[in-house]
Amino acid sequence: MYHSHAFKKDKIIYAIGYTKVAFWKKNKVQNMLDIIHKSGFTRDERLPPQHILNLFNNDSNLLKPKTDSHLYIR
Repeated sequence: MYHSHAFKKDKIIYAIGYTKVAFWKKNKVQNMLDIIHKSGFTRDERLPPQHILNLFNNDSNLLKPKTDSHLYIR
């Protein structure tokens, strides 16, 4: 599931944030569509636009354990 939020002031967009949501159980990602249907929500599935999918294309790499940790400051 994906969420986007535009940060606006006086009709000017200053930032846009994107979030990918996933529920985990015993180290396994759960099927969001099953969770949504079990909650009673009946709306048809809407696929995210390709540019959103591209943003999160390799996000699973972020969850892999790292042998070293770094703090990046810019």
